[in-house]
Amino acid sequence: MSSLACVDDQVLPLPPLFKFSPLARSLHAMYSTASPAVHIALVDGASSSGVLASLNAGLKNTMGIHNLVTFDDYGLFLGHGVVVGISDSGLYMDHDQFDQPSPREFGTINPHARKVVLYEPMADRVDQSKSVTCGHGSHVSGILAGSSWSQLHPDVGVAPQAKIAFADIGSQQAQNLDEYLFNHPEILVVIAAGNGGDDGVRTISSPAGAKNVITVGASLTSADSLLSKFRCPRVYNPQSVASFSSQGPTSDGRMKPDLVAPGEVLWSAKSEAPGSTVKTSDVCPLQGTSQATPVVAGMAVLMYEWLRDGWWHEGVYDTSVGMTYIPASLIKALLVHSSNGLVRRLDHNKVHQPCKARTSVSLHYPDMSQGYGLPNMSNVAFFSGEDPIVKFWPNALQPATPSVAHRSQDSYPATLTRHQVFRATLVWTDPPGNLVATRMLQNDLDLFVTVRGAPYIVVHSLTSSDERNDRLNNVEMVQVSYEDVLRAVGSSELQSRQAIELELHVKGASVLIHGPQAYSVVTSITPSTGAASRRSSGKSPMNTLRASDIEELKREITLGEEKLTNSQRKAVRKPPAPLLQLPDPQE
Repeated sequence: MSSLACVDDQVLPLPPLFKFSPLARSLHAMYSTASPAVHIALVDGASSSGVLASLNAGLKNTMGIHNLVTFDDYGLFLGHGVVVGISDSGLYMDHDQFDQPSPREFGTINPHARKVVLYEPMADRVDQSKSVTCGHGSHVSGILAGSSWSQLHPDVGVAPQAKIAFADIGSQQAQNLDEYLFNHPEILVVIAAGNGGDDGVRTISSPAGAKNVITVGASLTSADSLLSKFRCPRVYNPQSVASFSSQGPTSDGRMKPDLVAPGEVLWSAKSEAPGSTVKTSDVCPLQGTSQATPVVAGMAVLMYEWLRDGWWHEGVYDTSVGMTYIPASLIKALLVHSSNGLVRRLDHNKVHQPCKARTSVSLHYPDMSQGYGLPNMSNVAFFSGEDPIVKFWPNALQPATPSVAHRSQDSYPATLTRHQVFRATLVWTDPPGNLVATRMLQNDLDLFVTVRGAPYIVVHSLTSSDERNDRLNNVEMVQVSYEDVLRAVGSSELQSRQAIELELHVKGASVLIHGPQAYSVVTSITPSTGAASRRSSGKSPMNTLRASDIEELKREITLGEEKLTNSQRKAVRKPPAPLLQLPDPQE
């Protein structure tokens, strides 16, 4: 794969050495790809506080990584062999998470470097840290791929063995981003949605509105957010979207963001002031969709390596079935497919507003606040001794990327039994739209389910309206339970069956540009009882939480407070100091 960076409306291809690349939105975004699910350490060691330690553990559970496997069990990598491109405000190279013995060579590729294989100083050679900030580029880079050079401190990165190709930028636009990604379908770009959500809907701006990227909003952090956790558990918990997280739709009505991830109070690498060369291992807290974005980017890294090294086939390391070509649409489809719906979005609140005055609005799944919700690796990845969770195309045994021509369709069979739910997710990299067009979608694919032998559609995409096909988005999902099928078909013959034969259809409703249209599709069948999966910390792996689950969450929060020491309990109940919230960049 090649990598890219954006400066002044230009998309600049970097050398083909790089496996991935990111794109930052102004001082915002990140991209990445590669590695099997294992471990996140954003806070461990950053403070002796038990509150911070619980925050880290909660984040791992929230994203479905903590309960998958341990590093010692399977010898899994954490980004091994992957170079991640990052475009942001700068990187403090003397921080322990990025430091290395090799000399600081700017604009030169060093593939053998410990951490930073390229630093392209398109703006300057420092992170724009001031006394009131942590240093944005260093902070998000640490969340994604930080690892301790001295080995005296914990690795703070989601994928700590990944290497970094960094482009130091000031601000950027990406009007031609969709075109670039259409011409390079193996490149995945993950972009922050922005922090303008308190201003209402339609606060997604360029390039976060690009259809072929993953746009990430912010949810509350893991086991709630630091000091406010126990003060207001009614709304302040991991099932909430942050009030500042930018909301869709886009100008042409498409759903954005695509996903959300914890973005409120994440701890990561702190840069020193410009011009400093002081060696440091300091960390600091920031919040914003910029902090949520590298979490999802790191998950993409883990997903990529799970596919590349053949874990996807039988749950063991086997490069003979490893995927040599992994389209970005497949990574995006797997992350979207893994998602859990959240239940609320916080309204805008002042920092010291009492709990009883805090309000929220209920969410639907999917919607313009959370997209498809919170990705969870344990809803997709499986390992030796476990049953496969998902099927997907393309794969190493069927490597040709599926495609569909105008008015043609592909079908995928599935068997659904009682108390089961069928879910399918479709993603395609769409040709670039015209900037003056009222609709950016060029090639329109439809996803729907029928019962084998029945003459009509049982269920349309979740983003369809009034049983009409989705004409706007290049991400579609269907979800239907056994009981839903019985109600829809209403056949006495079906009532007597123990199993129902379904057909999933991918139809080329309108493929008139650069056809046929390539796509990726993921399917799964899971219990419909709402019981937790084997590894998931969520209560309904493929659905939003039920009322009983919310009550259980409240009990868990109460028990968590009881375990605190007296000093910790007093600290938790103090009014929190104002936290830095990054402003939405001016596009």
